[in-house]
Amino acid sequence: MVTKKLLKAQAFFQHNVQEFLESVGATNNNDGFILHTPIGLLNIHIYENWIACRFDDVCAATVFTKGVSNPFSGKWNWLYHDNEITLNNGLAIGDFVHAIERLLAYKPSKEDVAEANRLRQIPTKWS
Repeated sequence: MVTKKLLKAQAFFQHNVQEFLESVGATNNNDGFILHTPIGLLNIHIYENWIACRFDDVCAATVFTKGVSNPFSGKWNWLYHDNEITLNNGLAIGDFVHAIERLLAYKPSKEDVAEANRLRQIPTKWS
């Protein structure tokens, strides 16, 4: 059951994520946010208790996230428990904040670039 407390907590969560994204230079395009990163664009959508991210450069993302992002779609999602205690805690998005800060500071090595290029050469059933 969705209570007023839960709705308030969800709004607080969404506000915290939006505030952080704006602080690191993400732009709001009314369909979510776009963040320019060292490995290309990251598209970000904020929901009630999760953050949907998708890299434009799937291969570079696979190298950066060490396979945590989806190697076929570039999706890199962040899910949180949908309860007031979790969402009202300003630290709930700490892992997301840390990952984005790490991403923005990332400088791809020659090996990383070579690996991303190698991945681009591998045929998939979608290519």
